Amino acid sequence: MDNQNYTVLVGWQPPLAGFVKLNTDGSALKNSSIAGAGGVFRDEFGNWLCGFSHFVGITTSLSIELWAIHEGLRIAIHRGYSKLLVETDSKAATIRY
Repeated sequence: MDNQNYTVLVGWQPPLAGFVKLNTDGSALKNSSIAGAGGVFRDEFGNWLCGFSHFVGITTSLSIELWAIHEGLRIAIHRGYSKLLVETDSKAATIRY
C-alpha cells in the first residue's frame, strides 16, 4: 500500500432483542507497559447501561485485553445481565466456537 490516506468507516451493531452488549478494550504503552482498560454495556437500542475504566499497572497488551473482558463479565454477573454478547478488538483474546 502506498502512503495515501484512506478512511475506514466503523459502526456499532446492536445485540439481538433482549441481549446486552459489552464492548471492551485495553491498552498498554509500548515503552513502559503501563496499562489501562475499560468497557461499556449497551442494550439492544444502543442505550448506555453502565461502563468502567481502570488503570491496571504494568502488564502486556494481551493481559490487559483479557483483564477488560474478565472485569466486564464480573460486572455483568453482578448486574444480572444473563443474555450477554461480548465484543473486543483483540483477535488474540478471542476464541470462536
